[in-house]
Formats: sequence, structure tokens, C-alpha cells
Amino acid sequence: MIKSAETATRVDKLVREAAKNLIRSVQAVNETEDEEVFKAYRRSVAPLVAGLYEYILHDLWVAFPDLEPDDMRRGSGPKESPTGEAT
Repeated sequence: MIKSAETATRVDKLVREAAKNLIRSVQAVNETEDEEVFKAYRRSVAPLVAGLYEYILHDLWVAFPDLEPDDMRRGSGPKESPTGEAT
């Protein structure tokens, strides 16, 4: 895996941008194509986006935890206050 923090930072940014662009492509298809085409395209893109996170970013974040966004950290969901309200 990547050893340089500088390279890891660059790769993290590029891979996350790639994921965002794939998601934007799904949105573009949704705006211009019929539902059948949209659903088929979305089914094709979903494993690609998931793979970017599972096979590249996860390992990168394990090696360089400071790169992992707070909202992606395990247990980073809404926390309950003692009164049962989400905080």
C-alpha cells in the first residue's frame, strides 16, 4: 500500500473526486433518461462507487487515519443525549 503521506493525501482526494463524479453521472442520467435506463445505469455505477471506498479508501484510511472524514468513522452517527434526543 501507499507509504507516503503526501501521496496518500493526493490519492484520497482524487479517488473521492472520482466517486463524486460517478454519483453526478447517475444524477445526470436521472435528469435526462427514462426510469428504466436510470435504474440500469445506477445499478452499474453503484458497485464502482462502493469499490472505491471498500478497496481503496478503506485501506488508505487505515494506514492514514487522519485522512478519513469524521462522518465516515465508525460510530460517528448521531449520538443520543441522556434525555433520548439526538445530538
